[in-house]
Amino acid sequence: MSLTMPSFFLSYRVRLVVYSSLLILFLITITVYSYHYVHKLIRTEVDEHIRRIADISHTRIKDMHLALQGYTEIVRDDLRLQEYMFVVTAIGSEKQPLQELFQRHFAWIPTDRKMIIADNGTLLVGKQDKVFLQKITHLLRADAPQTVYIEADDGLELVSMAPISYRDSSLGKVIVTRRLGKQWLETQHKDTGVMSFYEKDGRIVASCSSSLLNTKMDITTTKLISSTDSYHTYQLVLPNTTTDMPRLWFALKDTDINARLNQHQRTILVLVITGIAAISLFGLLLIRNFTKPLTQLMNMTREIAAGKLPQQEITYAHGEIAALANQFADMVKALAEQQREIEQVHAALEKSAITDMLTGLYNRRYLQVIFPKLIAQAKRDNSHLAAILIDIDHFKRINDTHGHVAGDLCLAHFSDELKKHSRANDYLFRIGGEEFLILAIADEISGMQNYAEKLRQSIESTPASHNQQLIHFTISCGVSFDTPLSLEGDTLTHILSRADRALYKAKEKGRNQVQIDEDSVALLRTLPGTISSH
Repeated sequence: MSLTMPSFFLSYRVRLVVYSSLLILFLITITVYSYHYVHKLIRTEVDEHIRRIADISHTRIKDMHLALQGYTEIVRDDLRLQEYMFVVTAIGSEKQPLQELFQRHFAWIPTDRKMIIADNGTLLVGKQDKVFLQKITHLLRADAPQTVYIEADDGLELVSMAPISYRDSSLGKVIVTRRLGKQWLETQHKDTGVMSFYEKDGRIVASCSSSLLNTKMDITTTKLISSTDSYHTYQLVLPNTTTDMPRLWFALKDTDINARLNQHQRTILVLVITGIAAISLFGLLLIRNFTKPLTQLMNMTREIAAGKLPQQEITYAHGEIAALANQFADMVKALAEQQREIEQVHAALEKSAITDMLTGLYNRRYLQVIFPKLIAQAKRDNSHLAAILIDIDHFKRINDTHGHVAGDLCLAHFSDELKKHSRANDYLFRIGGEEFLILAIADEISGMQNYAEKLRQSIESTPASHNQQLIHFTISCGVSFDTPLSLEGDTLTHILSRADRALYKAKEKGRNQVQIDEDSVALLRTLPGTISSH
């Protein structure tokens, strides 16, 4: 006996109710899954966000580390300072001329502490601090440059030391430091929106928020619970720190995370209710007009389920299904527009991550990304890399005289001139406060020198304007080169250090000029197939 379906179930109305019920059940299932998935995704996003912030802070600390090393080397290699120290330490002359020389030539160094200590332990330059000197006793005994962390009252202090000698005679040590204390923590919080603090022995000893001071923390579970909030934490492990030193942590409030989850839950609920209502209405309209528009609508639904946003023309046919199809087309159009907006915002975020906000030039972070590509291009084309390191002369004087707003305007004015004179294949960077860098594939030495000189003359003859007042300023440029035969190891450090050496020479000769690193030129001329100086 054959089985036949009752005529009741052959009704399109009943079938549509069954299908609509199944669709509603499917919607609820997808919604529940989506809620749990997004819940997990938000938690994961929070972890990734804190890790990204920690990575950015780690990069900044590394940059600070390198900067301190550079400052100590600048002071250490100053011949006049060596001569004055020799007179003070070997002959026993007064310290005041040495202190005045140091203040005159190195007051610009942006550090929290600058000291020069003789080999016999006498403090020649800097403020006396017995506690600090006790903490760096092991550094004073070292013969090679070192950069270490020491514990400070409100966190850590990064200390860089380099020995000073004169004619192979050891004279003493130069020491510069930067504090990574409460003020630094507050800056991190202002820049990232993430809480940061130092913990030692399970207790917070320094924080960007005074409410967290002396709060206990469970190190085994990395849980932080204050009197008002709980926090999601992440530790940034700094190199060369001991277990008895404060540890650096980043944190986000769980209340902020829960608020996002609750908002998502409310949104999901609204979407479910809206979806059920839409499906019910959809079924009623189909019952009244089960014709061609339904097929078109079903096809559109399949494409959306496949992740596509099809273009659907607005129709002028009468009927509920046609109206629903038009509404669906409007919704797809709105989704497509929102998707384009999201892509535009994403592109803007990617651009802001690699550019300097004030000048629009590339930042130091992008320098680390693009430099390997330039090396590969130079090797592939058998060409040469050139670097022009530029520093605005007496920029501090501009800030002191006209104010920091005028200083920012001068930076923006200079970057505009730099873009105006740059070539298509030049990469322009702002790598410091008033320090800029041009990287390019070079064809000849004189071309890069003329390029830098043309830029220097343009800046000298084109002042910036602020409050109807012209601000004249100049620049100093250091030019260096590297070749494919030497593009091995830390080439970025080599080419920048050579450019910095040429820049220092330009400053030493009176500023407002272009200097080429002589070692770079000598290297290029000795290698076969290198660029011409003419």
